[in-house]
Amino acid sequence: MLSDRIRILDFDGSVTGQADFPGRAGAAVVDLTAMGPAARLWANRRQADAIRRSLDGALKDSITFLGSGDYHYVSALLLEQFTGPVTLVAFDHHPDWDILPPRHGCGAWVSRALEMGNVSQAVLVGNGSDDLLFPSVLTGNRRAARSGRLLMLPFEAPRRKAWPFGGIPWHELKEDPNGVFSAIVDGLPCRRVYVSIDKDCLTAADALTNWEEGRLSLDLLLSFIRTLRQTCEIVGLDITGEYSPVSIPGRFKSWCSRIDHPGDFTARGRPQDAIARTNGTTNRRLVECLRS
Repeated sequence: MLSDRIRILDFDGSVTGQADFPGRAGAAVVDLTAMGPAARLWANRRQADAIRRSLDGALKDSITFLGSGDYHYVSALLLEQFTGPVTLVAFDHHPDWDILPPRHGCGAWVSRALEMGNVSQAVLVGNGSDDLLFPSVLTGNRRAARSGRLLMLPFEAPRRKAWPFGGIPWHELKEDPNGVFSAIVDGLPCRRVYVSIDKDCLTAADALTNWEEGRLSLDLLLSFIRTLRQTCEIVGLDITGEYSPVSIPGRFKSWCSRIDHPGDFTARGRPQDAIARTNGTTNRRLVECLRS
């Protein structure tokens, strides 16, 4: 069962820098800032092993903050700590369902989770990005979606029905988000749930991130979380989607970062205090919902 404890895996200072962060005094902070710049977007084997070694198994049921969404692949490393059947429920503007390398990368971590024998199913909620459109959909885990191991709940589903979209059962949220989400949760065969929240699924009113604007309101996200708490056992949860300036050593990875990050990210041009205030307020409301 999810505990009230707060853990911060501090890669970039984005969470620890929020003056009104909830539970600031009592949070367990794991200092990973030395590897933070080099570990953005993906981790090599050495970095992934170092992150694994930093994870205290006794804190696996904590509310864990990861910082920027550039570190979302850490969610798969957190999932490795759980035994027994579990369902992954991920709220994200991007599906992160790639089948291509790198292995420990932000765009592929959901596929890594589905490789774990104890992850019975993954549910992706709130996707609304170009990753669901052609040609990006070609590198997505369409086989898992067609088999039912991966359930897709985008805010708005692609309208194409022919290949490569054919056979994917999209469950669109746009018209009746609470009804659609509740029906999917009611049908989950495994009700032990690990939750991952990337705040880039939210509109810019509630999240200022390194990525483009999502389609969900914070109130709707909180409603989804309440539904999960009422009907499932949440065993672990992480939150990402803060903003931090991108600085990556090495020419190749820096080039990949420039190509991958959108030019119109939601924190662009915003004062740092406004970014921290917006994201801190959302973090507070999320924690209050999880602890209530």
